[in-house]
Amino acid sequence: MLDIFAKNSILIQGLDIHVKKKQVTVTIYTRPGSYVGHETDKNGWTLMLPPTTLHGQGKGRLASIPSSRFIPMLIEAGRTRAFYIKLTTADLLYSKTAVSGVGDVLASNTDLNVLVGAGLGSATFGKAVFEPRAWNGAVKYKVESHASSDTASAGYNGWGQPVQGALPTITSEPSAAPSLTPTSKYKSFVSDMTGDNGSFGNMFTIIATSRDAIIRSMAIHVGTTESVTACVRFRGGSFRGYETEPVGWVTIMPVTQLDGKGYLGHTEFPEEKFRPVKIPKGKIGSFYVTLLQKSIRYTNWDGPDKSSFVGNSDIGIIDGVGVGNYPFGAKFENRMWNGIIRYEVE
Repeated sequence: MLDIFAKNSILIQGLDIHVKKKQVTVTIYTRPGSYVGHETDKNGWTLMLPPTTLHGQGKGRLASIPSSRFIPMLIEAGRTRAFYIKLTTADLLYSKTAVSGVGDVLASNTDLNVLVGAGLGSATFGKAVFEPRAWNGAVKYKVESHASSDTASAGYNGWGQPVQGALPTITSEPSAAPSLTPTSKYKSFVSDMTGDNGSFGNMFTIIATSRDAIIRSMAIHVGTTESVTACVRFRGGSFRGYETEPVGWVTIMPVTQLDGKGYLGHTEFPEEKFRPVKIPKGKIGSFYVTLLQKSIRYTNWDGPDKSSFVGNSDIGIIDGVGVGNYPFGAKFENRMWNGIIRYEVE
């Protein structure tokens, strides 16, 4: 376990750890604030990385968490966050020499401090706690306001740093959609653009009314002409019951920087970053569009009910809420997503 203090708001893009040269299974938990006082208590911890197979590189070499399992997330400036990196076997390597007391700075740069932490025994949140211990590894991150990526480390000791919120557990995959030639044209559905309210994100449900619909890309409504950072998740069926839960959501557009088009403008998602999803005729699928900034605009809505259906002869939006933080946060009922759905039908 270790604590990370962010001097600047940073986006964590990858994580390497130090393990013996063998195949291991790693799980990562995170919680706001310090781990101190919570070493043996699972309450308050959230799952960031579900059990994931990793091929260890041996002593002195780092092994990278697979990027397909690691969802970039934000830790805000001035915040401390705790992380618990757990293997199913006693193969995680850390250091107990040349470190000071728990909570002292182990390694530092202009963006963040890694603090001296603890080792734990075999059981998850078990009673055996060994302090002080220096976690070995590297974190790949980007300062939120910068375009370039950075990697921080201290020798091969260092940065074990996840983030705010939990990694979605992928329990289902979006339906595969056939590829199109570059000259293909998509149909468009333009939602309401009143934008009389807003926050960090929207969850909304689409129904395919007359034929199978393949969602190819989107444009959103943001209240700024400055750069914003967006992420899109999808789940089959309704989002109800999953408004604050990462379980069951699949990332279909990773964290991506966009040029905001401002109020009443359409801020486009790059099609090459957007993973198409298919919604069969008569079925529903839910999308979660979220920003790292409080810049998304949506509309106060009377729905959802039959009279509040917003759509065309192919697709329609039948439910929606606002979300008050990234990656998940407070839920605001009856909020209509603003933007354009680009799709085709079969």
